[in-house]
Amino acid sequence: MKSRYRFPLGIIFILAITNCNVQQSWAEIVGQDENIILNYQSSTTLKLDRLSASEFYDRAINFLNNQEYQKALEAYEKAIEIDNNFDYAWWGKGYILQKLGRYIEALAAYDKAIEINPQDAQLWFAKGYLLDEIKQYPEAIAAYDRAIALNANHALSWYNRGISWAKLKQYAKALASYDQAIKINRADGDFWYSRGNALVMLDQYSEAIESYQQAVVINPQDFDAWNRLGMVLSGLKRYSEATESYNQAIKINPRNVSVWHNQGKAYYYAKQYHQAIAAWDKVIEIDSQNVDVWIYRGNSWGQLARYEEALFDYDQALKIDPNNAYAWFNRGITLTRLGRYDESIDAYDRGLEIDPSNRKAKSLRERSLMLQQRQYKRTIISMSK
Repeated sequence: MKSRYRFPLGIIFILAITNCNVQQSWAEIVGQDENIILNYQSSTTLKLDRLSASEFYDRAINFLNNQEYQKALEAYEKAIEIDNNFDYAWWGKGYILQKLGRYIEALAAYDKAIEINPQDAQLWFAKGYLLDEIKQYPEAIAAYDRAIALNANHALSWYNRGISWAKLKQYAKALASYDQAIKINRADGDFWYSRGNALVMLDQYSEAIESYQQAVVINPQDFDAWNRLGMVLSGLKRYSEATESYNQAIKINPRNVSVWHNQGKAYYYAKQYHQAIAAWDKVIEIDSQNVDVWIYRGNSWGQLARYEEALFDYDQALKIDPNNAYAWFNRGITLTRLGRYDESIDAYDRGLEIDPSNRKAKSLRERSLMLQQRQYKRTIISMSK
């Protein structure tokens, strides 16, 4: 299940420094677009040394915009050298270090920014983001809690808190966080998508469907939401609706193997075997080394009593993975239906070497053995006439 962890400034921190102790919301700082890059205008009331620090800060922003991270880091450090209490310069330094994978140093920079300005929710949020990235989920949640205590309407703190809870498999707590984020901002598709994921893990499938549907209303191009919606609908045996969801996902990304495979399974369980085969044809066209799809397509051919085609597909699967017991067992079933009992018994034997505890395969082998013996008897009787 894909997590959609969010930082409101995907490329750069935009920091208002004319009064760093005045808390501002993310919307005030960056507006609604994560990718917009803004620069503050230096106040004429700044002290001379502060202005010099701000000039280096401006340079850091420009370097960061151009993905020149080392130069940006040097500019932030120069700003800090001039003004060691420049909280957002420490923050920017932490962000660059995080981008460079220098997580311990990044955390120290965030802590310094928080030491200077502990009442800024954004700084706690940034620390939480880093802690989650380095898989310190309880500590990340604690940082988000501090951000929320300072700004209860910080939707992304609630949302990322939910992601961290989900990574700890605490899905009820994750759901509660997503619900808070949605109360603040109902128009964010990611919030609804992640809420749907949590509901699935809590076996609340009808509610999950509603969340995924809301996600695709907000963002009709959300491939993952359409695919997940199809999976939940398929699990509830609502196959017609599931295939429609998969069709929407396929329109967005027609080269994705997973969605074609899911589409094939929905058609298969709806007993629409020709459509299932068409979907799996697409998977094989994209990824001919996908063992499961060869087996599923073989099963569909078998349901249509097209046993030679089924046998071909199982053989293809076994070329890719000779130790796939399921392919050997299905090969045995198909050979039995073709009356090739000697070969079917050999196939069961090969599968049972891999999965010796499979009772169904043992039973099918016994049936093939019985049919083989009957065939021998008929042959002997026929020859004696």
